[in-house]
Amino acid sequence: MNSSPPSDHYLAPPLPRRMACWFYEGILLFGVVFIADYLFSALTQTRHALDNRWGQQAFLFLILGIYFT
Repeated sequence: MNSSPPSDHYLAPPLPRRMACWFYEGILLFGVVFIADYLFSALTQTRHALDNRWGQQAFLFLILGIYFT
């Protein structure tokens, strides 16, 4: 068994480790946005990137809200 008492304070991880986590989160977020945007474009038959731009932004806002919840 461990005889030392539990620590009352926790150390923050070093900056490179936190930046690696940000990078990983960015990769995951890119995948979510890419798939969601592709799905929106396919379902609405969008041929040009600026067509239905407001709907696309609202849809991505909704998807990102669900992702971060």
